[in-house]
Amino acid sequence: MTKWTIRRAKLDDAHPMTLAFRAAYAPFLASIPNLPDVTGGIAQDIATREVWVAEKDGTLAGGVVLNPENDALMVENLAVDPSCARQGVGEALLYKAASRARDQGFAKLELCTHQLMTATLGYYRRQGWTESLRSGDKVFMTKPV
Repeated sequence: MTKWTIRRAKLDDAHPMTLAFRAAYAPFLASIPNLPDVTGGIAQDIATREVWVAEKDGTLAGGVVLNPENDALMVENLAVDPSCARQGVGEALLYKAASRARDQGFAKLELCTHQLMTATLGYYRRQGWTESLRSGDKVFMTKPV
């Protein structure tokens, strides 16, 4: 497995992060017409939320946007560029999210994904997440930290 550096995002990361997120979500955008925009506002997220990126040798592979919400740290967005898939990037970003949740006194992480993103749902389940609620197309998941 490739060793990725996980670091806090800087405003300069907004463009490469947008490209990575766009590439990650492209297959879903073609088949899920009501998928919300996942690349708009990344610079704003970096400025106002806790955002972490994975990089190696100057290549930004993906990122995670975190936001405290009620009694959990919410994973608002997580994406890995497909060219870096299956190299441990997602796991490293989720490990950082869990670490940040513990540091902030949260006992769990939460996220929301689309019911038609079945590969994504399977990935999260393999990472120890459990479904907590379905509402329309949304699937809410949680994981203790």
